[in-house]
Formats: sequence, C-alpha cells, structure tokens
Amino acid sequence: MKIFSDNKTEYYQNCGKCPKTRLSLNGKSDELLGERLKENYIDDFKCADCNNGTLCNSEKFIEEKLFCLERSLNDSMFVKGARVCEEQCFVSRDNLTGYVTQGCGSCLTNDTTECHECKEDYCNEERKVYKHCLADNGEICKTPFDAPCYLWRNPTNGGCGACPFFTCKECNTHRCNNETELPFYCFGFMASYKECNESNCYIAKIEEKVRDKKIQQYHYDCGKCPTDILDLSPYIKIKDKSFLNKFKHIDMSKMQCAECSNSPACNADTYFEKKLFCWERDVKKWTPTKGRRVCGESCFIGVDQSKMGFVQGCGNCPSNLKKCLNCNTPYCNVINKLSTIKCHYLISKTKPFVKKEKICHPLHFSCYIAKDIFGRVEQNCGVCPSKYKNCLACKDKDLCNEESTIQPTKNL
Repeated sequence: MKIFSDNKTEYYQNCGKCPKTRLSLNGKSDELLGERLKENYIDDFKCADCNNGTLCNSEKFIEEKLFCLERSLNDSMFVKGARVCEEQCFVSRDNLTGYVTQGCGSCLTNDTTECHECKEDYCNEERKVYKHCLADNGEICKTPFDAPCYLWRNPTNGGCGACPFFTCKECNTHRCNNETELPFYCFGFMASYKECNESNCYIAKIEEKVRDKKIQQYHYDCGKCPTDILDLSPYIKIKDKSFLNKFKHIDMSKMQCAECSNSPACNADTYFEKKLFCWERDVKKWTPTKGRRVCGESCFIGVDQSKMGFVQGCGNCPSNLKKCLNCNTPYCNVINKLSTIKCHYLISKTKPFVKKEKICHPLHFSCYIAKDIFGRVEQNCGVCPSKYKNCLACKDKDLCNEESTIQPTKNL
C-alpha cells in the first residue's frame, strides 16, 4: 500500500488482500496502519494485490500499476481511486446535464457524452473534456476547461470565452455564469470602469475658476446626479493647490449633470455632449447661465414685453412671451436667434443730420418717427417716447418709419 501525507510518500506492506475502505483497516493485523491513517486524517492511498510469487508486494510492483480518478454522476467531487485499474482511465461529460463521470474502463459509444481515455496515473482529469458555459436563449456552449465563461449585462448576457467588453464578469468553473444578480457598470474614478449596485450612472461637468485660471473636467460615478457637497480633490488632474482646495467642497447642485441607465458605462463624455442643455435666465437677470440638468423637451427664448427683458429656459414657449421660439440643440436658445426689425435712424443730437438704417435690438418690436415743435424729425427703434405729441409707431415691415407717414408740424 502507498499512502500520501504532508507531501511525503510512505509504503505499507502486509499479507492479505487490499482493504476496500479505510474503515476496514480496524482489524488487528492492520491496527498500526489504521491508527496511522486515523491520526492524520488520510484518505488518499493506493493499494495493489499480488499472488504471483514470494515477496511480490514490492514498491516497484505498485508503482507500475494504473490508478484512476473516480466520480459517479451523483458526486460533486472526484476521489483518487485506491484500487488498481487493469484497463484504462476515462473521463466523460454528459452534453445535456453537464455532469462528469470519472473512473476505470472504456468510453461508452454514446452521442450524448464527450469522453476521453488515457493510461497514466490519475490522468482522467476533468480538464480533458470541454466545460460548458450558459449562452443566450437557454443554449449551452463548450469551451476548453481553462477558458472562462462570461456574464455581460446587455442583450447577449452570457457565453464562452473571455469577456467581449470591459463591463463584464468572468468565471472559471463549469456552467458558472448562471448569476441572476449581475452587477451594473458605470464609468467611475478617472473614467475607469466601476461595478455598481444600481442601474443609474451620471456624468457631471465641473467648471471652476481661480483668478485668471479656469478648469473644466468631467466627473463620473454610479447613481443619480448628486446635489450635496462633494470632495473631488482626488479626481482633479491639475495639481495647483488653489484648485485642489476649491475642489474639496464642490456644490454639485450648481454643476451640470446628466443621468443614464440600463446600458453599461453609459455615462461617457459623448453622452453628455449630445444631451440637450439650455441657457436659463429670468427676466430680472442681466446674463444667462447654463442649465444644470438635461432638458427633456426643447429650449426657448422670448421677450417679456411688459418688463422689456429676455427669458430663457427649458420647455415650450410660455404664452406671455413675445417673439418666442423653441429649438432642440444644446444651448440653441440665444438672443441672435430672435427676429429683429430694421428702422430708419435719425436723431437731432447726431451730426451730420443724415438718415441711416439701423438693425434694432431684439427687445424692440417697432420703429417710430416723431417731430418736435420745431419740426425736427427723429427716427429710431422702439415705441414713441412720451415727450413727443406728434409721433407714429409702426411694426408691419422693415423701414416703416418713413417721414411721409407722419403729419406735418403745425406752425406756432
């Protein structure tokens, strides 16, 4: 008998036949060996019988014998066979169930199994046959034993071999890619791939200015657009201390941000750049600001005539605005998109007293022509100034404020 313990090999020889199991080594004749196996929890041994001469049970005799790995369909693990195999070893995998059988003997001629035969000690390892991976639509694919299976959160969720994309998980055992709770993936730190527990990803555009220096940088992470204060100093590419200190307290509610979901690593730069953001301004504000969240409809710009100011934002044109228009490209709602009127321009304070043509500011809807008490003409954009009694406004066409349209000044 040959036993294995702590990377050492020991031989035990005696009269009689090989024990069928270690438990049968409790008789008096094998008491010493039984205690030896029991004390060291040894189940790994080989045993060979002989009856072809005196002292036939030599070490050379057992070394020349063939032993196989053994596993039945009901076993999850193999054991090293302890009895001599007189033929050859085999390992087979059922193509339908994926179960592996190992033992001594020949392969069965069966179309439903893949089988391999060999004639070396414990040569019938599972790696000799292909393992299975789960594929789409309940299908099974075969791959070499050392190759992985993969799981991928997309229309093709599983298959054989290495991951076809970074947002994917690999595993290395038979039919291992059977998880139902796959991770989600987003771009994370410095645009690296990150596993997430939820399907939402976001990308925020960080814009900060210190004195005459300005930095623009994207920040990526799992989840929805944050609105709290974040320390983004570890993510900043520039090492200027003034910027590093500022990035320690970034108010994310003031940063532009876009969300996406149900697509691996969807929060890319290109995704952000294609999203619809609008200029936003209240009628009381002098300058517009960039919208902080994606606009799902369209952008608008119009004029509040009562307050003589521009209004810009996301959505359809409000009914109280004049000259209002909608558009659907990023930051399209700019002032120069609004229609303008062209008027004759002449005022008494301007020399030489030559009439010109003037393109009016988009806030203006009309032209006017006025005469003062001395018969001097004034032409310009806008409505009639209150100081003039003889004045006419028009807005039906360009250059409508012709001198011929106003009544002559009466003599004093």
